[in-house]
Amino acid sequence: MGFDNHIFISYAHVDNMELGGSEWVTEFDRDLQRVLHQLWGKRPSIWRDPKLQGNDYFADEIVEQFPTVALLVSVVSPRYVQSEWCLKELKAFCEAAEQNGGIRRGNKGRIFKVIKMPIDLEQQPKEIQGFLGYEFFDRDVQGKLNPFSRIFGEKAAILYFNRLLDLAQDIKQLLEDLIDSADPLPAPPTKNISIYLAQSSYDLREEWDNVRRELKQRGYKVLPDQPLPSYYPDLEKQVKESLQQCKLSIHLIGKSYGTIPEEADRSLIQLQYELAVQHQQANSQFVALSWMPSELQIEEPRQLEFLELMQNDPEFSRTGLEDFKTRIQDRLNPPPHSQTQPQSESEFKRVYLIYDRADADHTLQIEDYIYEQGLEVIPSLLDGDETELREYHCDQLRSCDAVVIYYSSKTNWNWLQMKLNDLRKVLGYGRSQPLLHKAVFVAESCSETNRRRLRTREAEVIDSFDGFNAFITKVR
Repeated sequence: MGFDNHIFISYAHVDNMELGGSEWVTEFDRDLQRVLHQLWGKRPSIWRDPKLQGNDYFADEIVEQFPTVALLVSVVSPRYVQSEWCLKELKAFCEAAEQNGGIRRGNKGRIFKVIKMPIDLEQQPKEIQGFLGYEFFDRDVQGKLNPFSRIFGEKAAILYFNRLLDLAQDIKQLLEDLIDSADPLPAPPTKNISIYLAQSSYDLREEWDNVRRELKQRGYKVLPDQPLPSYYPDLEKQVKESLQQCKLSIHLIGKSYGTIPEEADRSLIQLQYELAVQHQQANSQFVALSWMPSELQIEEPRQLEFLELMQNDPEFSRTGLEDFKTRIQDRLNPPPHSQTQPQSESEFKRVYLIYDRADADHTLQIEDYIYEQGLEVIPSLLDGDETELREYHCDQLRSCDAVVIYYSSKTNWNWLQMKLNDLRKVLGYGRSQPLLHKAVFVAESCSETNRRRLRTREAEVIDSFDGFNAFITKVR
C-alpha cells in the first residue's frame, strides 16, 4: 500500500473557532505532529482542510486524495455529527480504505475517534461506532464537564498531553504496520496476553488511563477494544466474550456508582465486576483484580452497598495506585518457584513482623520479645516509594519462616484484610513451602467491636504476650 499522506484530520469548523486565544484543532494538529515525530522517528504527513470559508461545503478534491491517505482522525463533537461535510468525508474515507487494505488491520482500525465534546454513542456516525474513542474531556463527581486544553490551566494541559500521547502511541503502531512492515528492523516484541480493563467512573479516569498506558507499553493487549453496548443482554455477551480471551481483569472502583445500562438493575461498573468474578469461579487460571484508592471516601448509597459486597473478595485492595500496579505485575509475572532452595540460609528462624507506620513505636516491645526467644525478627519497611515497599514486602514473604501482623486501633481494617490476603497467596510469591505459622497480634487499644470482628481460621489470633508462647514453639 502506497500513501502520499499519513493522516487526514476531519473536523467541524466550529470546533476550531478561537476560544481564549486558542484554536483547538490547529493546536491539536501541531502537537500531534511533534509527538508522533518523536515517537515514530519520522516526520508524519498530516493533512487537513482549514475550512476557511466557515461553512460545510463539501469539496470533491478532498475525496480524490483519500485512496492515498493511511489514517483518518475524526474530531467528534455535537457539530461534527450534524455536519454534512464531515459525514461525507468519513464515508468517503471508509469507501477508499476498503479498496486499499481495508478499514481494519487485525484488531486495529484505520480511523481514530478523537472525542472533543461529549456525544452519545448512538448519535455517532455508524462508521465509527465500533471504534474506541480518545476522550479529550472528563467530568467531576458533580458531572461538570472539564475539557482538556491549555486554556483551562495546568492540570487540563497535563491531561491533554497524556491523552495525546496515548493517541500518538496507537497511531505510531498502526503506521509501522501499514508503512514500515517491509523495513528490515523487527517490530517490538509483544506479549500474547490479553487483559480486560473494565470501564471505570470519571473520577478515576486519570488512573484508568495510567493503567491502560502502562499495560500497552509492556506489550499486553487491552480489551475491550470496542465500545460496550448500552443494552444489557448485548453488553453481557460482549463482556463474557472478552473475558474468555483474557488472563485477568482489572476493576478500578471510584466514588460514583456509575451509569446503569438499559434493561439492567446494576451499574456498568458492578456488572463488569460480577461477570469477571463469575468467570474467575469457573476458570482457575483467571483472576479478577479490583482496587479502590485507600483515601477515597464513599457517600453514594448504592456505591456503599457495592463496596460492602466487595469487602470479602481477597482480590480487592485499597492501596496507592503504584502498589496496585505492582500487584498486577506480580500476577502477570509471578516469581519462579524454587523446589530445592531453602527460604533462608540463616540457621535461625526468621519472623516477619508486619505493622502500619502509625504503630511503629508500639511494636518495639514485640520485636525485643521475639528476638529474646532466639529468633530473627524482620521489621516492616516504612520509608521508600510504593514500588520499593511492595518489593520489600514480597521479598520478606518469600524468605521468612513465620509472620506476625500487628493490629491496633490505629490500623485501618482494609489494610489488615489486604495483609491477610497476602498470606493466602504466599506460595504465589515464589515460596517453596508454606509458612511455619501465621498470627495476628491484637493490641489492647483495639475496640471490643473490632476484636469480635476479627475472626479467622487462617491465622492464630494473639491478644497478649503470654499468647506468644505457643506461636514461638510452633516456629522453632
